[in-house]
Amino acid sequence: MAVMSTGQARMAWVDGIERVALRRLLWVGPMAVGAATVANEAARRLLLALVPGVPSDFVALEASAVAMMTVIFTIAAVAVFAAVAKLSIQPIRAYQIVSAVALVLSLFPDVMLLNDPTATVGAVGALMTLHAVAAVAVVWPLCTLTREARSWPVRH
Repeated sequence: MAVMSTGQARMAWVDGIERVALRRLLWVGPMAVGAATVANEAARRLLLALVPGVPSDFVALEASAVAMMTVIFTIAAVAVFAAVAKLSIQPIRAYQIVSAVALVLSLFPDVMLLNDPTATVGAVGALMTLHAVAAVAVVWPLCTLTREARSWPVRH
């Protein structure tokens, strides 16, 4: 049985370690929230124009409702990213998994809206599309723009 010192064990794991520059969240976080909000408004307008059967009085697709929910939940996404970055050896990969699970779970309340008599399949589909748009607009910049360049030596 081989015994490794702490230094050897640390160097053996270097290839699997990802580093996140948490200071970059000071500008990447707000940028991601803003990008998601703008992208969702553009997608909302496009969906209202293109998707048939979306009632104009459907409250969940009003501009203020979409913007408010986008801002609240993308701020939460940035906070979760910061927590994962502090706690995980592979923060980028871990956050991608967490965000994918969160996206799938966020679709369930939309499906439940089909019980509302004012909701249509088109409206619910539009809401689900907005979830995906916001997820891409937040996850991509967080996972790419906060990644720290590898600057430590790798020994094998």
